[in-house]
Amino acid sequence: VERIIEANRAPFLKWFRRLADSRNASLGAARTALLQDMYRFLPAQGFDVVAFCSVDNTVLYVGVSLRNGDTLTKYLLRDNARLTLHDDIPRKLNITQPLSEPESALPSFHFDPRNAEWLNTSGVLARPAVSELYQPYEDSDEDGGRLLVHSSERIR
Repeated sequence: VERIIEANRAPFLKWFRRLADSRNASLGAARTALLQDMYRFLPAQGFDVVAFCSVDNTVLYVGVSLRNGDTLTKYLLRDNARLTLHDDIPRKLNITQPLSEPESALPSFHFDPRNAEWLNTSGVLARPAVSELYQPYEDSDEDGGRLLVHSSERIR
């Protein structure tokens, strides 16, 4: 372990080792405690956690993903995220945007679930659902879920 730490010069691993040493715990016990904490804390915050081994059983990988809609909404609002609108939304709002021109950006707007409610009330949207306003992405998982943010964007 010390060779790996020195070879990679990873500050986190050095800190982790100092913490384990200061508490008279083995590095293995500290890793176990960290994994247990992650498995308790992250799901309570709306994240999915999965652990798996490398093919030769020498490395343990921990994957954390965000699929919970309420948690995703919370982070989109917190970060004032801009999401892509459906192509027909600008036309319904009497905004002429030449999508065929290369200089024309895809229509987007800051995320807020109330936008869908307001546009539904005014007759622009058929339902007050955010998926009616913002363009969802197809996910390739087994449940065929559709989320508003592409999987590569959810890791920021």
